Amino acid sequence: MEQIVKDFPNLQIYAAFRHTPIINDATLEDAHQAGIADFATVLSSGSVYPGTILAEASSEFLDLYKKADVIIAKGQGNYETMYLEADARLFFILRIKCEPMAMLAQEEKDSLVLMKNLKA
Repeated sequence: MEQIVKDFPNLQIYAAFRHTPIINDATLEDAHQAGIADFATVLSSGSVYPGTILAEASSEFLDLYKKADVIIAKGQGNYETMYLEADARLFFILRIKCEPMAMLAQEEKDSLVLMKNLKA
């Protein structure tokens, strides 16, 4: 995100985090401590799951989601909860952690990948 802001200083970036810890996901507090709020508007997704279930996300998050030009969802939990969304704006960045995911992505296990939403 920091590099994107350097390359495109007029671009508005929003970054959504968990409000409370879930497994090992970064929280809103973590985002502030890491300095992400210095180059992006940070907010809570409202999700209480290790992924993002849009039907249960906060209204603030959903409003931004609907208006976004590009959506990058990080992590396999987000992939597992969002891959059925038929949305051409949606991309996933994640590490391939298991063989079924490696077969689906046609990548080696433990690879870091950026995938366009397959349903788009």
